[in-house]
Amino acid sequence: MLEMSLSPLKAQQFTVGLAGQSCLIRLFQMPNGLYLDLTVEGKPLLQGIPCLNMSRLVRYGYLGFAGDLFFSDREGTEDPVWSQLGDRFRLFYLTADELNV
Repeated sequence: MLEMSLSPLKAQQFTVGLAGQSCLIRLFQMPNGLYLDLTVEGKPLLQGIPCLNMSRLVRYGYLGFAGDLFFSDREGTEDPVWSQLGDRFRLFYLTADELNV
């Protein structure tokens, strides 16, 4: 499991290598919640996915993404909000092997 470094910003994007995949992750806060876009190898894979606490974001193997992403609330069970990203709310990557445990 890998934790990604986040900043408390309403919108942010970063590139990260995950299991040999070049990934661009974009997070953005809307009035009704935090959302994620995921681009892999320059191709959009997910767009406008709601970020919920302890809920896998990719979910479907047929998308061809190795592993999955999820947010965790360190202080409870709330869904993430921009103002506490990187502190209370953390973004993690699970490898394909970790998903099969």
